[in-house]
Amino acid sequence: MKFQPNPTQRWKTYAVLGDLLQSQVRPDDAHRAYGDAYSVIEEVATNLQDKSLKNTFLSSHYVQKIRKKAQRER
Repeated sequence: MKFQPNPTQRWKTYAVLGDLLQSQVRPDDAHRAYGDAYSVIEEVATNLQDKSLKNTFLSSHYVQKIRKKAQRER
């Protein structure tokens, strides 16, 4: 995998892109963007050594919202 800096900015950008695409009534593209966001979130979580921090991150409202949108059926 190619190194891409600033994963936090990447997943937030994908999430906002998903919101934009959803507002444009492009559900398939929005679902894909949310899926990309959640993939980056999972990468970040995998690299967190502190289990408490990892659990707090994954259970945060914003991350849970993205997870639900990424898992929604089209």
